[in-house]
Amino acid sequence: MRGQHVLVSRGYGLADRAAGLSATDSTIYPVGSLSKQFTAAAIMRLVEDGRVKLDDPLARYFPGMALARDTTLRIEHLLRQTSGIEAWDDYPELQGIEATRDSGQFPPSRIIQLIGARPVLFAPGAWWSYSNANFTLLAGVIERVTGLTYDQYLQQSLLVPLHLRSTASCSPQDPLATDGRRAVGYHVVADSLAVRVMFAYVEPGMRGAGGLCSSAQDLARRMRALIGRTESQVANDDG
Repeated sequence: MRGQHVLVSRGYGLADRAAGLSATDSTIYPVGSLSKQFTAAAIMRLVEDGRVKLDDPLARYFPGMALARDTTLRIEHLLRQTSGIEAWDDYPELQGIEATRDSGQFPPSRIIQLIGARPVLFAPGAWWSYSNANFTLLAGVIERVTGLTYDQYLQQSLLVPLHLRSTASCSPQDPLATDGRRAVGYHVVADSLAVRVMFAYVEPGMRGAGGLCSSAQDLARRMRALIGRTESQVANDDG
């Protein structure tokens, strides 16, 4: 893109080796931490609506959380990655769960409970440290405020108004997982490639931090919205 205009939009290679399907600009991939910008936008929509304040203490939304006893820990610290909260990826409880593939072992409430019980690495606002846990908590804030699931609120507040029809949770249960446009991922096992499946056990922690799938077309449309076009203008854009 240059400004609001897409200069190149195409896919490369194969979206599915077994089926021989080529990748296109509408192929759907996991977008990793680009998901965080959607979470941040959803929080800011709630801020605009007066339902959340950036200087709200985290204790307002998680009053029983040990972590939130520090009333200087605020929503803004989560957004800016300056909370001091350790990345949940490094928690001992979560090491090795990939081998178990137990989708019921770590529901969202359990992940948040683990985050809330850990001490911070530094005082809120004193330093910067990238942590998926910040955006897991922000997803929890969205759910507490709206009474909707994170995915439901994202659809209602951002994805539907912007006509982002190829953007949704990477959950295997999501309709986008079965409409034939999602790329099949692989990883190396010994000297060959094996299908890499996103199992449900990673979803609770990745919700809000990195759990979305999208296409190049949708991300370009989202970028137009970020640089100032209105929802109706973006919705009417081609491509």
